[in-house]
Amino acid sequence: MDMLIDLIDFLTPRGRDSLLNKYVLSGGPLMWVLVPCSLLAMGSILQCAIRLRRSRVMGGALNRQARQARTDRQRQEFIEKLSGKANPLARCSWLTFKNFNPAGGHPPRYALEARLDEAAAEVAVEMQDGLGMLATLYTVAPLLGLLGTIHGMIMTFYKFGVQGDKSVESLAVGIQYALVTTLWGLSIAIPVYVAAQWLQGRIHRYERRLLPDAVRDMADALWAENGGEPAAGDASRAKDAARGEPALEAAASPTGDEA
Repeated sequence: MDMLIDLIDFLTPRGRDSLLNKYVLSGGPLMWVLVPCSLLAMGSILQCAIRLRRSRVMGGALNRQARQARTDRQRQEFIEKLSGKANPLARCSWLTFKNFNPAGGHPPRYALEARLDEAAAEVAVEMQDGLGMLATLYTVAPLLGLLGTIHGMIMTFYKFGVQGDKSVESLAVGIQYALVTTLWGLSIAIPVYVAAQWLQGRIHRYERRLLPDAVRDMADALWAENGGEPAAGDASRAKDAARGEPALEAAASPTGDEA
C-alpha cells in the first residue's frame, strides 16, 4: 500500500518534477489532441489485430458445408449464400465460384486459378482498407508533435527575450517542455507504423497462400461428387502456368505399322 501511495504521489501534479507534469501537462494545448490520438491508436491496433485473426478470416466451417452440398441445387444455394457472408474466405470463394456452372463439374484448374488470383487480390484490398486509420495516425502524429514544439519554442523565446527573464534555467525548462509534444508524436507514430507493417504482412500472407489454398480445397470438396478431382491435364497446365512455362500438349504416337 505504501508503494502505491508513493507512486500516486510521484505521478500527481504536485510539483514541477512530477511525471504527469513533465510529460503531459507541460506539453501545451496540442496535448489535448495527442493524448486522444494515443488512445485511438491503441484501439485501432487492437481492432485490426482482432479482425485479421485467422479464426475471423478463415473461419465459418465452409469446407464442411461444401462437402455436404451433393446436388447441383445444393451447390448453387451454397455459392449464393457465400455472397451474403462478410468472412474474407467466403467472399473470396464467392468471387471465384460465381461465374462457374455448379452442374458443369469441377471447373478447369487453369480457369479456377485465374479467377482465384483476381478474387484474392480484391479481398486483400478490402482488408487493407481497415488499416487506413493507422496510416493516418502514423502520418499525422509526428506533425502534431512538431507543431506543438514550434508553439512551445515561440513561447519560450518570447519569455526569454521580451519579458526580461534571461536565466538559462528558464530557457532550458522552456525548451524541455516544448519538446514534450515531439516526444508524444514520435511515441505514437513509431509503434503504429510497426503495427501497420505487421498487419500488412498478415494480409499479404492471406492473399498469397492461405486464401488460395482454402478456396482450392473448397472447390475440390464442392465438386467432389460431380466430376471428382480435376483432370491431370488441367493440373499440369496449372503447374506450367504457375512456373510461367507454356502448356505442352502430349502427342499421341500411332500404334499401327508404319507405311
